[in-house]
Amino acid sequence: MAQTGSQPFQDPFSFRLIESVVSERFVRLPLKIVVLLVSALLARAADELPRGRVLERVTCAQAPAQAYAIFLPPNYDPARKWPLLLCLDPGANGRRAVERFAAAAERLGWIVAGSLNSRNGPWDANAVAINAMVKDVAACLAVDPRRIYAAGLSGGACVACQLAMMNKLIQGVIERSAGFPGSDVPGKVAFPVFGTAGLEDFNHNELRRLEAALDERRTPHRIVIFNGGHEWLPAPLAQEELAFNDAARLANEPAFEKLREDPKFHELAAAPKP
Repeated sequence: MAQTGSQPFQDPFSFRLIESVVSERFVRLPLKIVVLLVSALLARAADELPRGRVLERVTCAQAPAQAYAIFLPPNYDPARKWPLLLCLDPGANGRRAVERFAAAAERLGWIVAGSLNSRNGPWDANAVAINAMVKDVAACLAVDPRRIYAAGLSGGACVACQLAMMNKLIQGVIERSAGFPGSDVPGKVAFPVFGTAGLEDFNHNELRRLEAALDERRTPHRIVIFNGGHEWLPAPLAQEELAFNDAARLANEPAFEKLREDPKFHELAAAPKP
């Protein structure tokens, strides 16, 4: 289980990232030139990563002891920004999580990254692993800071919730076979939650209790019980989960009030954004 402790990662998608990528000698150049230079650096870094398949291990450039698995959609283009899903496995098997989301990510146009270091244990160690993964992804890929989500299995789900509670950068959480740390749902949950558990999962009653608690708090959520055990979701559920989180995010933006009333809202919200 995740334990509370030090503050999680700083927002790596702020302009501080641009300042770290662009060397000091570029600072006085016209803004258009700086933007072009940054775009070129992002494109070059992204070209080193294969598209349309799961890359089993990427070592973090600034933290060689940390690594992650990653999936880029086949049509990834650094000229636009892409949603990002961060996966946290209780046994540090980020590849397994990324594989479950790969087909949905390919169809909907998402980047999926799974830590190979984050695992059940102290929060501080998990914060280090998440920090390194997020900073490395942000340094070489075009991520939409308004569409960053976290997913976790069992203890990893608790870490994902802890992360979302401590950092507003996380727009939604996908929980597998567990809920909040210590099963203690806070009085206010400021992010949407999609939870799943297998019928044979020893934790599936916890998801039922979580559902009742989120109902009381009027938190956007959906809980799905499937035929299975204590495991990452079946791949067919992944697309529904990604669509749900984006739909819930959009529902909180005034510009999408009319869209929210559309009966096909989830399908519309899941469409790749230009």
